[in-house]
Amino acid sequence: MSLEKLLKRLEAQKVAKAAELMAITNRSQLRRYVEEGAIQSIGYGYYAHPSIDPVDAYLLVVAKYYPRAVISSITALSVYRLTDERIDLIDVDVPNDTTVKNSFLRVHRVAKGLMVGVVHHEICGKKIRIYSRERALCGIYKELPDGAIFLKALKRYVKGGQIDSQVVATLDKKLKTNVLKALMQELADG
Repeated sequence: MSLEKLLKRLEAQKVAKAAELMAITNRSQLRRYVEEGAIQSIGYGYYAHPSIDPVDAYLLVVAKYYPRAVISSITALSVYRLTDERIDLIDVDVPNDTTVKNSFLRVHRVAKGLMVGVVHHEICGKKIRIYSRERALCGIYKELPDGAIFLKALKRYVKGGQIDSQVVATLDKKLKTNVLKALMQELADG
């Protein structure tokens, strides 16, 4: 009976901390359910419905338990399918007056004025805070301006056809990047 209740809760919430599930079951039973494949442990004390992709589960954990965090960098590019890079840690930006520590997060503390271009993206029926495609491109440019990750992401952005050069120009000015120039070059070469 507790498995049925547990699955109902995880189906509704998608992810939960172990402590939140203790009203339904105990830790040893949770462990058994994980071993049987009835639920999944995504590590660090979090559990998810078995139908959810582990990376999506981590994104949902960020949305639920770290509401000021914004999915950023390579993780954001991956969500938008602008990169095939492996996601070992979830990249998040947080205001520089915020302290966040968790072993599955790569935390970037950012000035509040630079946390622009935040949108809500739906994953598994839940909303996550993530930078827009254009802001994610500007962010990776800032980290690796001539890197292969940025160049591949830019090519995929152009190939996707939903180019918003006005937004890129605005973000370039705000973030002191030069993505618009690279975008225009890519369009000219394309």
